[in-house]
Amino acid sequence: MIILIHVVSLSAKAQDVDALSGISVGLEQAQLDLKVIQNTLNEPERSLSDQQLLDLRNRLFSIQSQAGSIDESLSPALVGVQARLAELGQSDPEVAEDEDVKKQRENLTSEATSISSQLKITRLIAVEAEQALEDLGNRRRQQFQAVISQRGLSPFSPSLWSQLRHKLPEDLIALKLSFSTFRDSLTEVSAGAKSFFIIMALVWVLSCLYVWKLFIRFLLTRSQSTRLRRSLLATMLVGVYVSIPTGTLLILFSIMNRAQGLSQELEVFLQQFVGVVALASFMAGLGRALLAPTKPSWRLPNLPNSVAKSLQWLPVVLGVVIVTLWTLQQLTHVVSSSISTVLLTNGLFAVGLNVVVGLGAWRAQRYYASEGQLTLATPLATSLHGLALKLVLVAVVLSLFMLAIGYTALSNLIIQEVIWLALVVFTTYLLFCLIGDVANAALNRFKEDQGAQQLTESQGRIRSQMALLLAGAVKILLLLVALTLFFLPFGEDPMVWLHRRLAFLFQGFTFGEVTLKPAAFLYGAIVLVVGTWVVQSLQSWLAERYLPHTRLDPGMRSSAARLVSYVGYVVAGVMALSAAGIGFDRMAWIVSALSVGIGFGLQAVVQNFVSGLLLLAERPIKVGDWVSLGTVEGNVRRINARATEIEMFDRSTVIVPNSEFITKTVRNVTLSDPLGRGRITVVMPVNTNASVVRQCLLDAVESTEEVLTEPSPSVIIDGFESGGIAFSLYFFVASPRLVNGIRSQVFFKVLENFEKISLALHPTQRMELIETTASSVGSTATKAESS
Repeated sequence: MIILIHVVSLSAKAQDVDALSGISVGLEQAQLDLKVIQNTLNEPERSLSDQQLLDLRNRLFSIQSQAGSIDESLSPALVGVQARLAELGQSDPEVAEDEDVKKQRENLTSEATSISSQLKITRLIAVEAEQALEDLGNRRRQQFQAVISQRGLSPFSPSLWSQLRHKLPEDLIALKLSFSTFRDSLTEVSAGAKSFFIIMALVWVLSCLYVWKLFIRFLLTRSQSTRLRRSLLATMLVGVYVSIPTGTLLILFSIMNRAQGLSQELEVFLQQFVGVVALASFMAGLGRALLAPTKPSWRLPNLPNSVAKSLQWLPVVLGVVIVTLWTLQQLTHVVSSSISTVLLTNGLFAVGLNVVVGLGAWRAQRYYASEGQLTLATPLATSLHGLALKLVLVAVVLSLFMLAIGYTALSNLIIQEVIWLALVVFTTYLLFCLIGDVANAALNRFKEDQGAQQLTESQGRIRSQMALLLAGAVKILLLLVALTLFFLPFGEDPMVWLHRRLAFLFQGFTFGEVTLKPAAFLYGAIVLVVGTWVVQSLQSWLAERYLPHTRLDPGMRSSAARLVSYVGYVVAGVMALSAAGIGFDRMAWIVSALSVGIGFGLQAVVQNFVSGLLLLAERPIKVGDWVSLGTVEGNVRRINARATEIEMFDRSTVIVPNSEFITKTVRNVTLSDPLGRGRITVVMPVNTNASVVRQCLLDAVESTEEVLTEPSPSVIIDGFESGGIAFSLYFFVASPRLVNGIRSQVFFKVLENFEKISLALHPTQRMELIETTASSVGSTATKAESS
């Protein structure tokens, strides 16, 4: 056994050595890559394009991610090694130690030193990568500001057209050569491969159209006519607009992967072309989905039909213009065109976007003016809509003015920002509608389930609250993302901006020896929500599916399911804390805080909770029992973690702490399902024939079907009371809950029998109606005086 443990220990050490060796190799490669990037950025005479800077940024992100992964793997390893060293303790020169202990301490010390040095190198790499990212961002912003502030020839300038007469023919020849090279590369691809990809593209298009048709049929036949149906249709329409052209291009461009001789510039152009087509398709689909010119009843925004129809051309035309002009603009970089041709394509790009956007805003303004003031859902929305149209027209005029005086880059920036901001606003609006409609549909579904008694009122209320909270959280997150994109500083990359401002979510805060990370807490919250859902599902399955097929009675089934849920909630809470970064070894401070709280003010809570567990385990009472506790008497309706709900006979509910059932005397009428015993006492005159009275009483109980024949009813003489003879009738029924009603029936029949044979009660009659529950339990008497 000792040899086996030693072998396992050696195997684990070998694995640790291999892991540390792999980490060392990764760190050396990361240091080398970081050094190359730093040297590239520090070369003053080297001019880097924006695409090259983007490539360097992606490499820095990769290095930073690698350093973070290594840090996360080394930190727990260092803590473990230090813990093992602490267990061994410091060496004492005056005490003789075993050689194995000394060797183990030396190995652990060496391992801790190695891991600590690697951690320092890892964190240094992360800091240097962060600094390089900041320098790279500053460099991109400087280049951006230099470009937009640069003034050149305007597209309306005669000098530009004079230069084009000499340079444009040469650029066209270069373009033809590039096209010939591209065509020759395609000819080398086999006809079979081309046919295959063309067929695949056709299948993709037909599949998307078929899915769209099925989705429409589903909405019309299976879904309810609610606002959710409109938002789902709009979202699906955007998806179809994007998926068909983008997927088709990706399939067709797979042919290029088999082509040889394509230049790097042309490959980059083709990759970017797919992205531009996807963006233009998204814009076209979003515009068509929100306008819905042919189906006003499916339109999400409150727009007049005339306005929607007048602008139905705008999304598609804008998308086509963007793709066309961007293609012309980028082809000048592929073929290295002259400056005059580049300025012309940039100017055409700005003119095309300004004309389309300006014409759309002008037509919307004209229709609003002809039909009166636009009225939206709120006056604020109406005012903001009108102000936005005016600002768009002002931006178009400003962009064209800058283009006319030669600031082509600034002109493009203005109109592109207008389109970008509109895209962010409209996308956020569509997602807001979708989230709100999903939440409303969920609320309606919960109400229907409550009406059908598939959910209790408490379950429906909790699920409705969760749906509203989740929808609100998603909307807030969406709004933050939209505001981030809306106010994004010009010239700064979104990924760098987000990384710089949201890095604390992953780095966290140090609190003593514990590092609190918001991202880890979010992960812990997700684990808690999922764990709670699993526990509730398990509890429902036990109570409704599994336990009914066992020999347990309904009360025990409810108690068992509730006890399992308590254990499940504890496990889910512990797992959530562990996922949040608070491990089992770091929960000592939580336990200490709880012990202090229990000592000062939570004794009663803990006492009641423990008492609730005892009630569920020992079952002195269960759901449905008839109990009496002091002045409280009624039926047990629910046993919770802290208190038990008892429904009184007047339909009121009393909340009794669980500790009361453990520390006090409790009368449980239905603990062992005893028989109910009823008693009726009558006082007759002294000269009355006792046998006749006895027979009348027995006839009354024998004619009552609910009275049990075994044990048999009995009549006894209690003695003389007030000058008469007291007769007592005893009978049994199936349950103590039936005593009152059946006793009343027997009493009526006794009076009928007395009337038939003309038996008179004693003139000073005192009749006692005594409610007796079980033979082994005491009785409660109700007395009625009559004369």
